[in-house]
Amino acid sequence: MTQHHPPPGGKRADPTPAAFQALLARDPANELCFDCRRANPDWTSCAFGIFICENCAGKHRELGTHVTRVRSVRLDEWEPSQLTVFQKGGNTALDRFFREFEVTHLDTNEKYQTKAADYWRVQLKAQMNHTDCPDPRPTKSEGREMADHYSSAKDRQAQLASRIQGLGNSNFEQATKPPKPSGCCVAM
Repeated sequence: MTQHHPPPGGKRADPTPAAFQALLARDPANELCFDCRRANPDWTSCAFGIFICENCAGKHRELGTHVTRVRSVRLDEWEPSQLTVFQKGGNTALDRFFREFEVTHLDTNEKYQTKAADYWRVQLKAQMNHTDCPDPRPTKSEGREMADHYSSAKDRQAQLASRIQGLGNSNFEQATKPPKPSGCCVAM
């Protein structure tokens, strides 16, 4: 059996920076934050396959991991297989898709919780897994609607208050967990 020794310095070369450079060159729109158009975004939304700036990454984090997962281009370690989402997605592709459903004007909190966004996430995951998308594509008007498993912040607060009211302290953690999305509409 052949032993592999690390190169001088003790670490293997990280192919990630070169891989991201190739993704940026492939789609110049990736060189701008998808949400606010700032130059040189250093963060990504893995669920949507897009590049975003640090400020917008914070907004995505507020949406929760059931909607999107945020990772740093520079700080996180990436496996080559994880980069596939950006080859299948990318800022131009999602922008084209959102324009089709007329949701580009919505704020971050609304846009990523529409049925169109839900469908994008599910079909992107299906592409990565080399399977058919299990969900039907929404119509243009359906795509602008909030996905069934999301609700407004006011509704979520009311739901949470109601769930907490009927529980004792021992069950508080269970009450504060957001409801899980139904079906396959989960973030990657």
